[in-house]
Amino acid sequence: MSEPTLLPSQIPVEALTMSDRMKRVEHAQTFFAELTKCLAIRARGDAEKDGQKFRAALQRTISPLEKYLVSFGQLAVLVEESALMMFDNAVCQSVEPVSIAGRLGAEGVCQLTFLPGMTMDELERFAGAITAPASRAASCTDLLWEADLPHLRLDYAEEFSIPGMTPAAVSAEVSRVMECLFSALRENTGDLRRILQGVPEETEFHGEVPPKTVVIAGCPADEALKKRVQASLEENEDTLRQKAEDRVFDLIESGRSDRPDSLEKFFTGMTDIFLREGDLLGIGSIVRRVSAMEYESALAMTGYRLRCALQGHFSKPERLNVICALLVQGKLDDPESVQLYLNTLDDSAVPALIELLPSVSVDENRRIIRQALARAGKGLPEPFVTAFRTGKGQLVRDMLAVIDECDFPEKFACFEEALQSNDKTLQMEAVSLLSREKNLSSEQAVKMLCSALKSTEAAIRMAALKGLLASGSTRVGSTLLEVMQQEVFEKRSLDERTAFFDVLGTLNLPVALPYLSQILSRKKRGFFGGSRLREDKLLAIRALSKMVLIPSFKILQGAAEDESNDNKVREEAKAACGTMKRALFGEGK
Repeated sequence: MSEPTLLPSQIPVEALTMSDRMKRVEHAQTFFAELTKCLAIRARGDAEKDGQKFRAALQRTISPLEKYLVSFGQLAVLVEESALMMFDNAVCQSVEPVSIAGRLGAEGVCQLTFLPGMTMDELERFAGAITAPASRAASCTDLLWEADLPHLRLDYAEEFSIPGMTPAAVSAEVSRVMECLFSALRENTGDLRRILQGVPEETEFHGEVPPKTVVIAGCPADEALKKRVQASLEENEDTLRQKAEDRVFDLIESGRSDRPDSLEKFFTGMTDIFLREGDLLGIGSIVRRVSAMEYESALAMTGYRLRCALQGHFSKPERLNVICALLVQGKLDDPESVQLYLNTLDDSAVPALIELLPSVSVDENRRIIRQALARAGKGLPEPFVTAFRTGKGQLVRDMLAVIDECDFPEKFACFEEALQSNDKTLQMEAVSLLSREKNLSSEQAVKMLCSALKSTEAAIRMAALKGLLASGSTRVGSTLLEVMQQEVFEKRSLDERTAFFDVLGTLNLPVALPYLSQILSRKKRGFFGGSRLREDKLLAIRALSKMVLIPSFKILQGAAEDESNDNKVREEAKAACGTMKRALFGEGK
């Protein structure tokens, strides 16, 4: 009898039609019905009287068996206590004086398999062993083992011993089977992909791992063996995956891989496994390595094709929904890997990400989504502009940020709409974005910031002022002076007025000199107003001190010498003159 081995899987059960299943059961029932009659004759033990009848019965038995084996391959039946079963149908009930199921089941056999090539001589030896009287010296399965039946296989649950093998040999056989499993996985990355996906396709071994089923030597293993194999798989899984990944990239880099479709299937399959298990680092590793290939001339086209395949794969709703769920739940454990995944999406994912944004409450997660949208939707302004004009609240601000990041032609029109809206938060977002370095070089951005100086909100005015300062534009002087000369300006906080004077001086605007000189020449009127006048003059001195111009030096000099100014004003003007003199004429002047 053959030892337990790993065999290629037969036609998967799920691939059989109902008609095929019924035919298999009928053929098996016919075979076992004839076999039972044959065994009953042998069990009576009168060889001289019944020998010819036994041979005739044996001939009737081999015929349906051969018909089954030719049509469907090996005949495998599960051994239960009182029956042999196939597709939940009994193909042979316990029949006295011979009970095949009872005798084999009692000795730990869980599956009985007749293999193609079974001969009448082997069937006769099987009949002799199965009908032999029970003996302490040799069990039924001992006799079957000794009968040398190469086309018969008995599969045992692990807790039972295998006749002809010591317990140590049984353990060694299980270890050998597992080593064959891992060896096959290491050598065949396609099998690895299928086994980790749990897809029962033909492989170099017979099994499905996961889910929680391991098939050793063609029969379902008992729970103890399942746990051992599963634990071993879990222990080795990461190593196996990494080896498989490395092996595939080695093949690509050496130029020995000329099947792009297979490469796409491998990488998409592996990333699906990682995604299903929440292993975004594993996905990130593959994405980085594929992207790096595009920078190598010999691999650029392969890298480009694989990257495009991953983009389309990742962007499909069933996969994208997994990442979306993480973003909605709260703070991410691994934001970098999530961002890398999202940054790999193509433009088909844009609508789903826009729809997701209102559900995301964590600012960092929203930032990650905005960045992904800016990458995936570059060159596709319509969905963002539409969402900006029809959305509400934070979504509108998010869309404005993406529109700006993508640098769409429509962005300044959107900025204008934002500044004219009644949403103060949106206005603030627009001013903040306009103040970015890439926008400040635009005349449109500077004009919009100047208009924001006239806002009724102090925070918006201050943000716009900061943006104009960063622009360094001297074209803003007239707008600054217009705002500062309004009556309402005098009623604003000291901090805000100081900021305006600072910008006026820092931009070194000659157009501001008459205004600053006028402030310093003012005289106190009446009993009140002295403290406010001094405050204004100190602000003017502060602005003039930042303007490295001879006219500003002259104005400061005049203020320092004007006896109508109080001591504080003259002291500040004198100090500013000293600093200005050194800046204009050097330390020794």
